[in-house]
Amino acid sequence: MGANLPPTPQVQQMLKLGMTEEEILDVLRTDKEIDQGQKHFELAEELKPGAKKARRADRTDTPKKAVRERKEDRDKRALIYLLASAIGNVRTEDIINPEREFIFTYNGRKFKVVLSCPRS
Repeated sequence: MGANLPPTPQVQQMLKLGMTEEEILDVLRTDKEIDQGQKHFELAEELKPGAKKARRADRTDTPKKAVRERKEDRDKRALIYLLASAIGNVRTEDIINPEREFIFTYNGRKFKVVLSCPRS
């Protein structure tokens, strides 16, 4: 490689493509200028309205989230009512979630039972 060329993979690729040292330096200089905001490639005036239209994204409605219908777990529901009836003083309004939890009072203290079923 020449003394002025940086040993980057980009330069090595350009050398493999058969570019001369002057062409590589020109490409690197132009890339740097474009990165700094200079305009090197302007459209003709008659093409500008079409380019603006092409840049505009189509507006589509956001897809609706699927509403999942949760299946009732009859086993958990039966267990909650069985446990609540075994304790005895659990009212139906004390059952917070009929498939998960209930609260009750025992000897003046409040307790909460939460039923969980780990996935297998």
